[in-house]
Amino acid sequence: HERPPGMSFPLWDGAHCTTAAFAAAAVAGVAVVLWLGFGGGRRVRFTNQCLGPMSLAGLDHTGPYASLGQVFHKVAKLRKDLSLEEMPLAGLYYDDPAKTPAERCRALVALALPPEVAKLRAAEIATRGLRVQSLPDVEYHVATWPLPRVLFALSMMVAIIRIYPAAKRAPWASTVCCALELYRPAPGGGDACDQLRGGFPPPGVEVSKGW
Repeated sequence: HERPPGMSFPLWDGAHCTTAAFAAAAVAGVAVVLWLGFGGGRRVRFTNQCLGPMSLAGLDHTGPYASLGQVFHKVAKLRKDLSLEEMPLAGLYYDDPAKTPAERCRALVALALPPEVAKLRAAEIATRGLRVQSLPDVEYHVATWPLPRVLFALSMMVAIIRIYPAAKRAPWASTVCCALELYRPAPGGGDACDQLRGGFPPPGVEVSKGW
């Protein structure tokens, strides 16, 4: 190629064109990854869905919610030990961290089980030190967020920082007594999840009044 008149640096050379093309492709790729991780332009929408009845068999935690990762890993291992890999993981959050000191925030990290399964496996569940919390068959305000496997960590973080502020702005926000997160297992087994549902119960579900 001929260099355009007046250009004193070799940006018009083929090698530089190739480098620039690869750089542009890389930037575009990163942009697409971030766009997908942030939901691909997805808006948070709440619908009324029945999430119960269910039994949450899990471990209690008091302290900063940011430190719950290890508890989730422990419960995921217990899920495998109990051969219940097809059951969702759940987080039940009793306190609003905007109103409660981090060291006093309470949560239950659990397996979300049908009540009949929890009853059938009650002895095994108790042996592993899991506490069972029953949730009634009522409609929750629910937002659903996809969790692509390749972008799982980013998508999960974005889901949380998008869903909760949206819930705080909802007309029913003042009636919320707790928050429930359900992580659907991804096909193929393992610890991967492919969907998060954030649920907020209506008035009358007396799980806790921390919110």
